[in-house]
Amino acid sequence: MIESVFRSTILFCFFLCTNSLACTFAPGYELFRYSETKLIGTGETPGAPTVSVKSIERGFDDGDFASCSDAGVLTLVVANHETRNDTGYLFRLESGSLGSTAFLEEILAPIEIEEGQFGFRIVWLDWVKGQRGLAPVSAKLGVRAVSNTGVESEEIIVQIEHPGK
Repeated sequence: MIESVFRSTILFCFFLCTNSLACTFAPGYELFRYSETKLIGTGETPGAPTVSVKSIERGFDDGDFASCSDAGVLTLVVANHETRNDTGYLFRLESGSLGSTAFLEEILAPIEIEEGQFGFRIVWLDWVKGQRGLAPVSAKLGVRAVSNTGVESEEIIVQIEHPGK
């Protein structure tokens, strides 16, 4: 009896450990929360955001199925973002395509990507096994600032370009 419990425990631990071999990323943004004390749709219109592409890292095959090497990472920086709690950002793909568009469905709050620098990290599956190089990325991303009462700024366009490889 004790031996079968021991075997079951070892088997359970093995399965628990094998799940930890998968690649995971920390979230590259947070969901934006509206103010709970102000009326939605009231207040001042936020200024247009100043958003730029900090980097685009493309995926590759390193031969390790559990690594994150096949992920592409787009890092966007918001230059005029002062506090995370007051302003969210709404994204819209104007033209082109990005590997992932899941971030387009919500109003997002940036994370601190470096000390005093706020932005977003967008991660997508960029390299598929057997692929022969990466296609170029060319997209126009519309960005609006959203106040904590839901008032939207004018839209700015961010050009996202990578030649592929």
